[in-house]
Parts: sequence; structure tokens; C-alpha cells
Amino acid sequence: MKNKRRLAFSLFSGVGGLDLGFEQAGFTIAAAVELNKVHAQTYSKNFDNPVLCQSVTDTTRSHLYKAAGLPSRTDIDVVFGGPPCQSFSLAGHRNPADVRSRLLFEFLRVVGEVRPKFFVLENVKGLTMGACADVLKEAITVARSAGYECTPWQVLNAKHYGVAQSRERLFLLGSRCDMPLVQYPGRHAGGVTCGDVLSDIPEWATGQTITQHSEKVVVRFAATLQGEREPISRFNRLHPAGVSPTLRAGTHQTKSSKGGRHTAVRPIHPTEPRCCTVRELARLHGYPDSFEFAATICDGAMQIGNSVPPPLAKAMAEMVRKAIALSH
Repeated sequence: MKNKRRLAFSLFSGVGGLDLGFEQAGFTIAAAVELNKVHAQTYSKNFDNPVLCQSVTDTTRSHLYKAAGLPSRTDIDVVFGGPPCQSFSLAGHRNPADVRSRLLFEFLRVVGEVRPKFFVLENVKGLTMGACADVLKEAITVARSAGYECTPWQVLNAKHYGVAQSRERLFLLGSRCDMPLVQYPGRHAGGVTCGDVLSDIPEWATGQTITQHSEKVVVRFAATLQGEREPISRFNRLHPAGVSPTLRAGTHQTKSSKGGRHTAVRPIHPTEPRCCTVRELARLHGYPDSFEFAATICDGAMQIGNSVPPPLAKAMAEMVRKAIALSH
């Protein structure tokens, strides 16, 4: 099987954090699905594969194979994705009855239709807690009924995989009945700090213009010690020898919204009295400078906060490749 392509389908793709990691590990993303038009447009700027701008709920096996231009009998190596997590998030009110929680089962439905060798499901840590844990147990039962054995779920922190950010995420790995179980990646030796990733950003890669703050805000930010939280904005000031707290996406305001934060929180730069730029956030998330995001600061920060850090995704993808190698 020399030079055989390792094929993947991506669901709930966002701008492609998981996709980039899998691509870096040698997989070909045959097709992707992303409902949000802005995210889908950003995805297309960074990847050559087709992206279907539609709901996974409306997506079938035939849609994916047709978009990818693949014969219907083609064996797919892996389907991966992270269904919307707001109904499970620790930052909100976890509600397993939220209609969005059922998208996890739409992911598994597509897996059952495509029958890939493996699947990789990513979500928030909150899915393991309280009533939401029952949803996770149900998902494992559904996967088993579809012919997949799951490696026991794990919560991994991106800071252990070459990312300058503390970001915990749940992973559930499924292996088709004729495949070996996928193992989780071991922690990488050494750690990457905020200082490591923010100290050498070239001027051409700064992305959006640096945010202009009022004089009062600048004074407050300047008075905030590295590693401490500014008391009024509640923004954290990064410490160059540490890692960033979790970069959160925020939420878009809708007619049904009742208060809450609608923009992504950006930490304060460790050595300058301002919030980090989108390109700096991308560095904290493990994206290369060549990766493009939406033009506005709000959308760009949200896209990063919604995505899986590519180095963590790559570490996971490499474990899938090892399992594929063991199957021969």
C-alpha cells in the first residue's frame, strides 16, 4: 500500500483546526461540512478540499462521496469532528435536553453510514459531568450498536501537546470492529509558553490592526501584573513564562439572546497594555502565521476560540495513523 492516501471526512469543521492537524499528520481531507457561511468561507481560504456549507443533520454518505469525487466503495480511514458544545459547556448552563446536544448523534449517524475505519469525536469537558454524562454514555452505546468499539474517553489539555494555552477537551475514539483500538497520545516533553510564541511575530503577520483602547483602559491594563486578572474588564494578563487561559469563542447575539457576553474575550498582552490581536491569539492556539481568519477582530477571535488547537489535533491524528498501520 505504498503512497496510499489516508482519507478523512470532517464534520462540524469550523475553520479547520482539527483538519489542519490531520493534514499535517498526512491525511487527505476528502470533504468537510460546516453550516456557518463565514466559517465555511474562511475554511476554503486555507484548504483545497471541498466544504459543504450545510447542516450535518442534512448531510448523508452520498453528499460526502459526491463532494469528494470518490467511488462509492472507497474505504474512508477516519471521520472526525466536534459537534457544537454550548449545551455541555462548563462556561454555560449544561443542558442535555438542548437540541444542540443531539448533533452529537448526527455525527454518529454519519459515521454509521460512511463506516470509516475510525472516528474521532471532540467536545468539552462538561460532557463528562452531571446529567450530560448520560448523553456521553448513550453516545458510546450508539457507537457500539453501529459496529464501533470505543477507547475509553479522555480529557486532554492542549498545553501538554505544544500549545501555549491551557485548554481541556474531551476526546472519544472509535474503532470499527475489524480495526485495532486507537490509543491516546502521550504528553509531549517540555512546554511552550506565551513568551515563546508571542516574542517573534513579524510585522507582516500581525493580521488585524492592533486594537485602540481608551487612555483609562491603557492605564488599567498597564497596572495589571503579568499572570493577574484586571479587576474591571476581568481580562487576564498573560505571563511570558506561563500559558494562556482557555481562549473562549463568545457568542453571536440573536433576537432570543438574554444578556451574556457576545464577543470573544481576548487576554491582555504580557508586555504591552492592550488586548492580544487575532494573529497573537492564533499563535497561542498553535496556528501557523499563514493561516487566514475572518477579517473582523470579533469573527477572527471567535473562530479561534471555537477551534481545536492544530498541534493537539496532529498528535491525535498520528495515533490514528499508528492504528491504521497496526491493521495491516
